Amino acid sequence: MSAAFSDAFSGDFLVGGLSGPELHVLLGLSIMLLGLLRVVWRARTPLPPWADHLGPGERQLESLLEKALLTLLFVVPGTGLLLVAGSTDWLFVHVTAQVVFLGVIALHVGLVLKHTVVRRHRHLGRML
Repeated sequence: MSAAFSDAFSGDFLVGGLSGPELHVLLGLSIMLLGLLRVVWRARTPLPPWADHLGPGERQLESLLEKALLTLLFVVPGTGLLLVAGSTDWLFVHVTAQVVFLGVIALHVGLVLKHTVVRRHRHLGRML
């Protein structure tokens, strides 16, 4: 078990300053906490109706992208914590999850930009 991971449970996490690995663990735990808050918020808040300008394929894509983003908010930091705990078996899954996460973000941003900049549907304003 790495020092950064064991320090988190021993109470020595911030003794002597914050090291790079400790910062990385703290970031991963923060992302997982924010992910949990997002899942709870999503479960308790009804969604607005779909934007009229989104076709059936785009609606299905957005639904899949949302589920993928929420899932990856736990998979990426979770596999990272397993790596810090000393199990390098998770390296491939962690790196792959990060690449997939970036791809999903790119698809989501691309769809939003398509309807905000190209087609001028004010999609970004609707999201905010």
